[in-house]
Amino acid sequence: MSIRRIIVAAVAACFLAGAVAAPAGASPPTKFPRHESSFILSGNCEGFDIRIDDVAQLSTSRDLGNGLFTTAGAINGTVTRLNPDGSDGASLALNWSGPGVIDSVNNVVYARGPWLITNFDDVTTPAFEGFAYLVRGVTVFNTFIDSPNVDLVSSTAPVRDLCAELA
Repeated sequence: MSIRRIIVAAVAACFLAGAVAAPAGASPPTKFPRHESSFILSGNCEGFDIRIDDVAQLSTSRDLGNGLFTTAGAINGTVTRLNPDGSDGASLALNWSGPGVIDSVNNVVYARGPWLITNFDDVTTPAFEGFAYLVRGVTVFNTFIDSPNVDLVSSTAPVRDLCAELA
């Protein structure tokens, strides 16, 4: 799974706001230029698709070794409901800048601050598992190498259900 997919929702500063120092063998930060992206997600919100338009600036990532990566930056944008005719519906302007650490060995993200996380519905099950959440506080979620799905484990702050807000 690419780091971009994991961070579809967020980019951040460092492991729980700098609580972990980089080991001596850690790489220098990789800096990313300002960029904008727009993409459509289907199967996240029951009954409608969403479009995410984001602007990332001042983004950095650092390989700490042992499969750990910090992320930092400023990401904000909009999440827009797409109507059946393709026109834009309701829209939410949000900030999902993080910070956090990605543990690529154990497929866990330790987030702090605002992150946009999404999960797709598994069409082979009767329940709808899709979501688009804005999480805040200290949040832990699992990622899966073989799929774009995530599993929200815990969050110390209320979770905003963006699908419900856009419905």
